[in-house]
Amino acid sequence: MKLQVIGSDLCPDTIDALEKLDAKGAEYDYLNITASTANLAEFLRIRDNDENYIPVKERGGIGIPYFIFEDGTKTFDTDEAIAKL
Repeated sequence: MKLQVIGSDLCPDTIDALEKLDAKGAEYDYLNITASTANLAEFLRIRDNDENYIPVKERGGIGIPYFIFEDGTKTFDTDEAIAKL
């Protein structure tokens, strides 16, 4: 199942998630939001339009890592994402 991971190489939680995915041999597309302004803009588009981000924004969080599966499943939980693979 195709997986997109949204995160940043500056975020310890993202680095941990990517290491876990790599250890599992998972295939994923990684959107590193701090690698370019185009990536940041894509993240902001997703964040501004995804209801899962409402509580994240209310508490002042960023909301990474974020996992989006091709079937529409979305989660902030690394273990949940890995279990779905």
